Amino acid sequence: MTSLDKQIGDNLTRLRTPRMSQRALADAMTERGWKWSHVTVGSVERGDRPLRAAEAIGVAEILEVEVVDLVNAREASQMREATQKLLAQYHRLRHAVSDWDLVRREYAQLADSLGREVDNEVIARLWFPAEEVVANEHRMFGLDEYPWATENGPWMKLYIESERAARGQHPAAS
Repeated sequence: MTSLDKQIGDNLTRLRTPRMSQRALADAMTERGWKWSHVTVGSVERGDRPLRAAEAIGVAEILEVEVVDLVNAREASQMREATQKLLAQYHRLRHAVSDWDLVRREYAQLADSLGREVDNEVIARLWFPAEEVVANEHRMFGLDEYPWATENGPWMKLYIESERAARGQHPAAS
């Protein structure tokens, strides 16, 4: 056993454990044409049996990781996994912010079309709490204009003014 075999085995154990059992990995490798059993998986994980390069490709595909994650030091693999999770959550957040902003805009348009007065409770509880998140999204992606904002009702004015204020612009700026 080499230290690299042990490192690969430790990484395999860490990457496999939350996803599947040794037997399930062995079955998946067998389906790909490798003569693997749960004993084989255990031998690789202990570092007693080296993992062949072609096997590593199959294992990585099954576990939905990169081959490099099997080889890298644990800390590097953990950082890579953490970065991937962070990126995935960022994309979810971006979509949620975009969806929230769209609904807020639709609310403003509907309220204006119905001639509703500005409701201070709605403003305090629903409008401003996520204002900075939306403003940051606009800053990050350069969304400075509102070509859809053709109505001049109180809700649309509030929407546009709050967006501008959150970006540090004077609310009356055009």
